[in-house]
Amino acid sequence: MIRATRWRPWWPHRLASQIALVVCLSIALAHGVTVGAFYLLRPVVQPPILFSAAAQIATLARVVDRLPLGQRAEAVALGVDRPGVALRLGDVPEPEDTAAAEPSRDLRDLLRRHLGEGWRVVALASRPDAGLARSAIALEDGSWLVAEVVARGISPFLLAQLILSLAVAAVVTACLSVWATRRLIRPLSRFAETVDAFDLEAADHPVAREGSQEVRQVVAAFERMRERIIGAVKDRTDTLAAISHDLRTPLARLRLRVEGLDDEAEQAALIRDVDRLERLVVSALSFLRGQRQAEPVAAIDLPSLLQTVCDDQADLGHVISYEGPDRLVWSCRPDAMTRAVVNLVDNAVEHGAHVVVRLGREDGGDGVVIEVEDDGPGIPPAERERVFEPFVRRDEARGREGFGLGLPIVRSIVAQEGGDVALLDGARGGTVARIRLPGR
Repeated sequence: MIRATRWRPWWPHRLASQIALVVCLSIALAHGVTVGAFYLLRPVVQPPILFSAAAQIATLARVVDRLPLGQRAEAVALGVDRPGVALRLGDVPEPEDTAAAEPSRDLRDLLRRHLGEGWRVVALASRPDAGLARSAIALEDGSWLVAEVVARGISPFLLAQLILSLAVAAVVTACLSVWATRRLIRPLSRFAETVDAFDLEAADHPVAREGSQEVRQVVAAFERMRERIIGAVKDRTDTLAAISHDLRTPLARLRLRVEGLDDEAEQAALIRDVDRLERLVVSALSFLRGQRQAEPVAAIDLPSLLQTVCDDQADLGHVISYEGPDRLVWSCRPDAMTRAVVNLVDNAVEHGAHVVVRLGREDGGDGVVIEVEDDGPGIPPAERERVFEPFVRRDEARGREGFGLGLPIVRSIVAQEGGDVALLDGARGGTVARIRLPGR
């Protein structure tokens, strides 16, 4: 049992788009985990950040210590071009706080390491939630260089890099994924089109084996399945055709013998039975021939075809009329379409007193619709699909003269034209047989 899948509105339907979306979501998730880990593990990440800032601050401190007092402020203002680092000169520093936050103590230790012996560096107090590392460096003249470094979170520059890398990676990966998946899926799409256009007569036109190994295996399995189906159908069709053909000779001899009987009543009854058998053989051959033969498509005037069929039935004494345009050129298989209409009309005149054949354009489309309506007893909706199966008859409502092959022949012919046929309720209580042919 195949379970229908309920698609979410945001989820794409094409496989290439699905793969690209999954890849992009994976990249976004990976970047999100990276950023989250950076925040969660900031005590581990902080030392490299403070180390690089401390190296620059220590270098600037050495430069400022050698400059005249009038040039120090400008040097401090221009010395460190780094987001999250602030420097200022002060005469009296705040006393070293032994309870200073851990980032301040880390910055102090790093500055001492970079400056070496002879330099006094103290850690300054800061609020624990401020995210600042504050330390002061004593210069040779007794002034102090106070440094504040953002030691928590992520710098705007690094954040911009992460966002830019995420966007570039997502766009590039999506483009490559769509391109690659389309190349991979193209053979599968062609295979689906071939399966959808499955034809028993296309055995000489194998499916191209291209694409990945899995797709080639599916194509090979389909080819084997099609060969088995074509072989089975051919054997069945050949057997039935041979039987139907061989029955014609004994039926002809039987008719000759029956015509030589002296009893006219018995002779008439036997001739009716022989005629019935001959009609069955002709119907079977016609049905099998319609499955096996392919007629070329030609442009015909549909109103002329339908009016000819109506005139033939009127000559036999049936009440039948045509309703539709006087001219409508249509491309189809002429003999096959004539056979389909004749079968529908034969059914209609057999079970109804008045028959109407209609022709018109399809509502909202460029196709055509052919309707054959009778005023007979009709067919219940539950049985309308079953009567299209071969050798299925509705004896109680539609008589006993048919062989159950007329409607299957009609459906087979209409299917070759790309259309469909259906049985509907008629306005006068009978049945409407409607053929819908799509535009070419």
